[in-house]
Amino acid sequence: TMDRSLIRLMLDSAANNAARSLSEAPEVRASIEQSIGDAYYSIGEFEVADTHFIAALQAADAAHLDIAAQLRLTARRLDALNQFGRYAEASKLADWIKDAVVALPDTDPDRLFAETSVGIHECTLFRREPCRERLTRVYDVARKTLGEDSPLALHAAAGIVVSDFAPDRYAEGKALAQNLYERYTKLYGPEDS
Repeated sequence: TMDRSLIRLMLDSAANNAARSLSEAPEVRASIEQSIGDAYYSIGEFEVADTHFIAALQAADAAHLDIAAQLRLTARRLDALNQFGRYAEASKLADWIKDAVVALPDTDPDRLFAETSVGIHECTLFRREPCRERLTRVYDVARKTLGEDSPLALHAAAGIVVSDFAPDRYAEGKALAQNLYERYTKLYGPEDS
């Protein structure tokens, strides 16, 4: 695997280039800033990732992107904020997402992704029942519309595992976690984090 400092150097360079050369192309910049944010997120640089999700949201607003794009970006920001403990700010984003998702059909992938982020946020705050209820609904819809082993279905199932790791559901959560591990390995390979 590539050294993290080299990855950071490459991402910093890409971010600087995007900021410099794409000011007149906000739709493209929104996409690139999200990709850079996702990359930082994947190496555990959550605060840096958040700055890129913010830049992506600003570019999306300038480009007048649709609600689906805004939901996707806001959900990524929510994920990042949860990771470094800014729960009050994350809760405001979660509330916005809950109001905004009604603009999209129940089966829309961006809605499912955003609702999964909200569900995981609820779990982070130990709101296990709303979390489990939301994630179970998303999981069922994702399985039916996108397939049992689609990334969205697996992501929702992973959230359910988190909600199940309580004394009353530990055995159920452990069984689902083992099943999920096998499905993730099949989809992404044994070396994937």
